[in-house]
Amino acid sequence: MYLELLFAIAIGVLSGLLNTLASGGSAVALPLLITLGLAPAVANATNRLPIVFAYTAASITFHKAGLFERGLVLRVLTPTLLGGALGAWLADAVSIRNLTLVINVAVLVSLILLFTAIKKVLMRVFDEPSRYRWQEAVWLFLIGIWLGLIAIDGATYLLMVLILGMRLPLQKANAYKALVGVAVNAVAVVLFTRDGNMNWPLAGAMAVGSLLGGHLGAKASLKPWAKIWTYRLLIVVMGFEVIHMGIRYWHGI
Repeated sequence: MYLELLFAIAIGVLSGLLNTLASGGSAVALPLLITLGLAPAVANATNRLPIVFAYTAASITFHKAGLFERGLVLRVLTPTLLGGALGAWLADAVSIRNLTLVINVAVLVSLILLFTAIKKVLMRVFDEPSRYRWQEAVWLFLIGIWLGLIAIDGATYLLMVLILGMRLPLQKANAYKALVGVAVNAVAVVLFTRDGNMNWPLAGAMAVGSLLGGHLGAKASLKPWAKIWTYRLLIVVMGFEVIHMGIRYWHGI
């Protein structure tokens, strides 16, 4: 049990670091939690508490850096919270078999995005002022559903809207992404706990690690080298995850 808790702390550090810098933390954490023997629904629930802790640590750092605007915070949070509540409700309604399939497909899509859209998002710079249209509100609602349902790579989709749609710079987009992560996953924690799907010992251990990972990720994201190294780190981690999935399917696990 102690080894599992130490492993969970390590997962939390890595997940918090990746989620705060860009995305991909849940794509790492969920398969590893399932490997520890957790059912997909329990792994999906347990993964949410460390996300809340990591993004809370990151949001505090971003707030101190002055990256939030009150009016924009409300416009971003409202549709994503509504979608997140619906997504978390859907997660409870999905069968174990279908939830496992969703997790596996999401991991593969996450890897594909590393070689396509995510690189463009991380490198894109806009000279135009930021904007918020009804299109962005709709996309934020849909992304909120995905974040509530499974979380894997939801942060990537959120960054696409914040940067490509709303034209926010990467640092500011990361700040709003963290704030959304706190709100949506806090709602998911409440709903999943109500249904008895939370493994609290592992969730607590991961949360401890994610606090450190979220703080380090927020600090690193303020550095000029964050774009390049975030992309490289995601490729390495997701590459190992795909290899791990292949081994499991080869042995029929």
